[in-house]
Amino acid sequence: MRNVKSSISRAWGIFQQVLLLLVVSLALVTPTGSANTNKNVDLILLLALDVSSSVDVTEYRLQREGLARAISAPEVVEAIRGGAHGRIAVSVIQWSGFSDQTVKIDWGVLETPAGISEFAKQVRSMKRRYSRNLTDISGAIEFSRKHILSAPYIARRKVLDISGDGRNNVNLPPTIQRDRSIAAGITINGLVILNEAPYLQNYYQDFVIGGPGAFVERANDYVEYRRAMVKKLLKEIGGPLLF
Repeated sequence: MRNVKSSISRAWGIFQQVLLLLVVSLALVTPTGSANTNKNVDLILLLALDVSSSVDVTEYRLQREGLARAISAPEVVEAIRGGAHGRIAVSVIQWSGFSDQTVKIDWGVLETPAGISEFAKQVRSMKRRYSRNLTDISGAIEFSRKHILSAPYIARRKVLDISGDGRNNVNLPPTIQRDRSIAAGITINGLVILNEAPYLQNYYQDFVIGGPGAFVERANDYVEYRRAMVKKLLKEIGGPLLF
């Protein structure tokens, strides 16, 4: 009888050990799988706004309001939700002269109308970081590349959306950082405001943009910024046509 009890006790002990190992294994596997799923987005998009001295107070407000209205436009919301994952990761930086770049809105996911509306409110409340500096497109691209590569999300497409109203006039030529960004798997698109530089579209085409499907969108002035940004975002997000 004692041998029988001993055998049952050993068997019960083995069963408990196996059960414990199974529970621990599930605890280790399940959270990791869930986290990976939550990190998947259709697009990692960085919006880089020019706030150099060529952008006056009124133009900055038009730029800020134009971006807020563009990102929350019904057709843009539809494009975001129409992707394979129905969500994109977005961040906003401001850039100006040499070493003048800062993150104004850090990485977050846009996937619901409410979340997109909240993001638009954050854009509208953004304070301007710089106002009396030169135009360092090269530094903006370098800063943007590092920020994009640090994004805590997984996406097949990574895009830098850089807008400005002037040429690079400090630091190294933009082509150096442009080529490094393309090599890192980032596409650079441009939105040019032509009110002070009529030929800026050609400059961006030759020295700033690059990567698969890269393009330049144009606005004649900051009043047209919203329209141009909507058009640009629709091309970048793509919606169901890309999936």
